[in-house]
Amino acid sequence: MKRALLVMLAACAEPPASGPTLVRAMPDHGPLVGGTVIELAGSGFGPSTRVLVGGREAPLAHATSTTSLDVVLPPGDEPGDAELIVLTEDGSAIESDLFHYSAPPTIEALSPTDVIWSSGDSVITLTGTGFLDEGAGEPSIVVDGVLVDDAVVTSDTSLMFTVPSGPAFVRPTVELVNLRGTARKQRAFRYSPGPRPGLLLFSRFGESFATFYDPVAATSFAIPRLPTANVAFTTVFADDRGDLWGIDRSRRLGRIDFRRQEMIDPVQIQSLFPAIVRSGTRHIAIERIQRRIGTFDPLTNLFTPLGTPMIPCCGSFGIATDGTTVWFTSRTAGIINLNTVNLTTGAFGTPVPVALTAGIHFEELRFFNGLLYAPATDETLRSIDPATGAVTTLPVAPGRSNAMELVE
Repeated sequence: MKRALLVMLAACAEPPASGPTLVRAMPDHGPLVGGTVIELAGSGFGPSTRVLVGGREAPLAHATSTTSLDVVLPPGDEPGDAELIVLTEDGSAIESDLFHYSAPPTIEALSPTDVIWSSGDSVITLTGTGFLDEGAGEPSIVVDGVLVDDAVVTSDTSLMFTVPSGPAFVRPTVELVNLRGTARKQRAFRYSPGPRPGLLLFSRFGESFATFYDPVAATSFAIPRLPTANVAFTTVFADDRGDLWGIDRSRRLGRIDFRRQEMIDPVQIQSLFPAIVRSGTRHIAIERIQRRIGTFDPLTNLFTPLGTPMIPCCGSFGIATDGTTVWFTSRTAGIINLNTVNLTTGAFGTPVPVALTAGIHFEELRFFNGLLYAPATDETLRSIDPATGAVTTLPVAPGRSNAMELVE
């Protein structure tokens, strides 16, 4: 009798429930920031099913049937495969190769790297990754806070957009946002002053921070001075990237931030430089205390004199080069002379008197297209024939400008 009862109970008992299974994730990817919905296919799903993705519980898991589960993705820790765990009252399923978090987009480069500041219609190509594939969606491009509305994705690694106009010489930050995340590139390109090289003159005071002069077109435009700008440069020079560095009247050296019109992380130096020019990989400088011409290393702030001669006293110092010849100006006994210096020996050439009205001095010197250019203390810009010293007053009024650089 007891045996018969056991047989009856065994016959009436239900088979043990099997745990859930996982066979597919659709889509098999999602953004690292989470928040999107994927569908899991398998079996054994129910109302109380929970899902973990990469060790984090999904904020919502809804079983639409015993074989389908809608899951809102939690944020991921890193791109790549993420383990999926499905938990039910009957057990669990674990799969590690059904789903991965997509990498956020990246910005590698922009071309061209120079865009004329005032054009407003220049098209730039942005290269990187994550622009199209794996549900990237429509991108939003922001240039220094200005939203671009015409971005066109051409592939997962390339897109194009029209650059809004911006302040001359500023290097803006470009930000890209899509469904895969955010990418940002600082100093992404440069707002150039024009289609040709020209002279940038920095005012000591007044309404203009600087004035750009195009010697070919004989045109100019001013960069208005910000109310917070109070720096006055004694000399300005370019580095190998085309960035401009300045030394102010307090002997501080720093890279010029045109957006804020100030120097970035300036450092104190001991030498007094009224004029510096880049020549190849070196910077050639006039040091006023020693009255010597030499090389200046902006990284170490070290000045090394060339040869032994001292430059004549007093003032009207400027220095320029065409890549081969180095010219400098100086004043003695009320006469401004133009001379050359041999960068190997430090020897000076034969001085050429400059035909300039008495009492007017030069502030700096640069070479462009066969002529030398010098801002003068009467708030004018002059061109100088390097062979004869003949001077021509140009149609621009940059104000009192102690510093000037040839820029592209």
